[in-house]
Amino acid sequence: MNEKRSAAAKRRWSDPEQRERMSATAKAGWADPERREKARITPQKRAQLSASLKERWADPVERQELMSRIKASRVDPAVRAKISAAARAKWANPDTRQKMIAAMRAGRKGRAPGQT
Repeated sequence: MNEKRSAAAKRRWSDPEQRERMSATAKAGWADPERREKARITPQKRAQLSASLKERWADPVERQELMSRIKASRVDPAVRAKISAAARAKWANPDTRQKMIAAMRAGRKGRAPGQT
C-alpha cells in the first residue's frame, strides 16, 4: 500500500504543472494566518498528542498491533538497508560520533559495573 502511494506521489511531483499547483496551494495555505495557527503545534496540542499516544501504547492489544507493524516493516530488506545506510552516515560524521559516544558514556555512569 505504501509503495503504491509512494509511486503515485512521485508521478504527481514529476509533472511540472502539477508540482506548481501543489506548491501554490501549500504557499497559499501558509500565507493564511488562520490556517497557519491551526497547523501550529502548541504546547497544549503536544500534551494532548502525548496523552493519546500514552493511552494507545498502554492498551496491551493495541501495543501488540503497533509492535507487529513495526517489526513487519523492518523485515523488508530495502527498509533495513535504508536504516543501515542512515546509521552509517550518522556515525561517519565526526561531530555526531563524538556526541553519541559522550551520550553513551554518560548513560553508563549511573550503572553498576557489568550491567548493560
